[in-house]
Amino acid sequence: MGHLDRYLDNKRLHLVAAPGSGKTVIGLEVIRRLNQPTLVLAPTITIRDQWVDRLVDLFLPPGGGRPAWVSTQLKKPALLTVATYQALHAVYSGEPEEQMPTDSDDNAASKSHFEMHANGEDTNHISEGHVPIPEFLTEANFRALVLDEAHHLRTEWWRTLTSLAVQLQTPTIVALTATPPYDVSPFEWQRYEELCGPVDAEVSVPELVLEGDLCPHQDFVYFSMPTAKEQKVISDFRAAVDGFVSRLKSNAAFKDAILAHPWISVPEQHT
Repeated sequence: MGHLDRYLDNKRLHLVAAPGSGKTVIGLEVIRRLNQPTLVLAPTITIRDQWVDRLVDLFLPPGGGRPAWVSTQLKKPALLTVATYQALHAVYSGEPEEQMPTDSDDNAASKSHFEMHANGEDTNHISEGHVPIPEFLTEANFRALVLDEAHHLRTEWWRTLTSLAVQLQTPTIVALTATPPYDVSPFEWQRYEELCGPVDAEVSVPELVLEGDLCPHQDFVYFSMPTAKEQKVISDFRAAVDGFVSRLKSNAAFKDAILAHPWISVPEQHT
């Protein structure tokens, strides 16, 4: 926190920290210091509610409950509004808000945080005009966005988020994550950084263990041989894969389609 002002020189703070390291508390402290109308976006209702719980438990006088200046409804924004990415997409699109995923569904909700068209075009880059921002969000005058695990988004949620960030006209953006998308292509990483900014600080698990904030642990793996029935399933699957690959290799139309793909025919345009 001592370097916060320097990190925010570009109106971006991008923090990578392990689960249990207190990212939510850090985010709330940053919000307190910014002291501006702020929208916090979380991937699930459970995580959304954790933001409010941490605020009430750690930053406010005991027994007071949730204050009136905190809202979890985008259509009734307050000084601090905490919502989900899906709720934001719903108010932008006018679609009904579906049941939000719980923690057990987080993996399902995060499978397609970046997607590419077959021709190499990034679906997360909005080349067409932005969807107009709803009037009640304009009136909220948010000057800061806090993005909790921003890369764990379905494609349409990502489009909505980037559209909002542009239309708020240079808000301060605080991105908090335990798992940045280091495994994506350089092009996709560039899009991610355009929204969140470069990583400013990273807190590793060994650091947290050394400070006594996380309990040290060691994972153990027990190996066992599959039963005859299980081995047959494995062998049949491998044989099916081998057969599929062989058929692809001998398919002239498939070979021609691969060679004609823009990533192969004009690779300099897709680096």
